[in-house]
Amino acid sequence: MPENDTTPQRDDEVDHDLLTFGEAGARLHEELTTQQATVERLRSEGPSKEPAHAQARVEALQDAARRNERQPITDADFESFFGVKNEPDSAD
Repeated sequence: MPENDTTPQRDDEVDHDLLTFGEAGARLHEELTTQQATVERLRSEGPSKEPAHAQARVEALQDAARRNERQPITDADFESFFGVKNEPDSAD
């Protein structure tokens, strides 16, 4: 795999009945690649073909892929989501 490849990787260890972040990212990437090829094909067929709908789908898929990216959970995110402070476990 090339060093700068950003293709999401599927985790072979995961239960395949679950739609994990990795699986969702991989599916989004595959669909985005297919849709981008459709836009390029429509553009190459000439001005009579309008790829606006296909381009809108590319943009929606790109937005979904950005939302799907894993981001580290900070204490502020934890507190905002759960409404409680994230306190480290104390050894009693």
